[in-house]
Amino acid sequence: MKKLLLFIGCFWAMSLSATTVTIDATNLKLNEEMAGFPLYILRMEASSNTAAIRIQLHVTAEDYTGTYAIDADNSALVLPAGASTDQATQAVSGTMTVTRPNGNLTVKGSIVCTNGTTYKLNLRYETPDATRRDTLMINTLTLEDRTLSEQEFQIYGFNEDSCLYLQLTVFSNMLEGTYTSSDIYKPYSGVRVISGSSSEYFDLLEANLTVQKSGNRVLVTGSILCQSETNPADIPLYILYLSCAHDRRDEPMEGDATEADYEAFFEDYTQDKSEQALNGDIFVYARNADGQCVALDVYIADGETEITAGVYPIVQGTDLSNPYMTVHASEGIIAGFTTPSYAGYLNAESELTSVWYIMAGTVVIDEAGRIEVNAINSAERTVHCVLRGLPQGIEEVQRTDNPVSRKILRDGRLYIELPDGTMFDARGIKLE
Repeated sequence: MKKLLLFIGCFWAMSLSATTVTIDATNLKLNEEMAGFPLYILRMEASSNTAAIRIQLHVTAEDYTGTYAIDADNSALVLPAGASTDQATQAVSGTMTVTRPNGNLTVKGSIVCTNGTTYKLNLRYETPDATRRDTLMINTLTLEDRTLSEQEFQIYGFNEDSCLYLQLTVFSNMLEGTYTSSDIYKPYSGVRVISGSSSEYFDLLEANLTVQKSGNRVLVTGSILCQSETNPADIPLYILYLSCAHDRRDEPMEGDATEADYEAFFEDYTQDKSEQALNGDIFVYARNADGQCVALDVYIADGETEITAGVYPIVQGTDLSNPYMTVHASEGIIAGFTTPSYAGYLNAESELTSVWYIMAGTVVIDEAGRIEVNAINSAERTVHCVLRGLPQGIEEVQRTDNPVSRKILRDGRLYIELPDGTMFDARGIKLE
């Protein structure tokens, strides 16, 4: 009898170690605070009626996609449903595949944990239905416009009776426009409802916002879908009617033009390649008979020694890990030298009498070496230059060998359309 009981006990233990549990979750949440340079660490969490899981990945692609094996860089912690926190079990083997079939992240795979259980993963995010609606009309908010320095802006503040605090952080290099969930930095967006000495936090799930200037005010309309951290079943849809003072955190650079836009055409240009071998950039200079000039600091493609055709986004600073095919924005005057990229006017002694510091936008270079600049300066005045081109007019009616690209303002955003119809946004990213 003892042998039989021993056999049954061993069989039960073997069955336990071979248990397979599926975690089928529709509430996958991302924590992207450390997902960029230099750490590239993405954290995720999800839960279902079988278990909750936390995942940490050392991502290898900009959109996080790929297959990741459990190792020193990639880990997962699983808490079975109904278990106490001390029963959480660590993954010891397995793989997880991250995809974006509909734009949202999906994680599938199979991992084995220290408790001997194999967990099949089917994790994704599906927008839940709102359980209630509320309207927020707040005209006391603060706007921090960091669109030029950090390519983002933030709107935050209390409502009139200070019982609700709203914060929205938006990735953009222009203030006005329409923004959806993919533009919102969710870790720094959401709602806090205050009741006495306690607060309830609502995480932002989805957003659809329109931002417009109106005089010295900035208006925000649209909606945000949020979810309570303490009661996940509470999912309010907030309808927004917001107004805030335009707090210009990005003040125009000293000496930058503030009252007029800039447009110039140049028949040709010169290149200074003295720093190409050392830094990988080439300086482009042009001037015309009207005293106009432009200077561009162009970082060429990886492995090249010449400027090649393409769309070059204008970037603040230089990311040394990936500076290729960009144009360096001006840093103003350093040691008495006006740093490219800039445009302006020269006097008879070739001295700058007025300047537009080029801060954001794109530079398009075609196969024939024609260069077109569509940008803004630190005061958000537009800068448009064509190098190796003429103003559109009678002289160009018959020209078909070198058609110009077009700049388009749509919903408050700047887009570039090439002659073949290809569209790019102001960061130089091709639109599908």
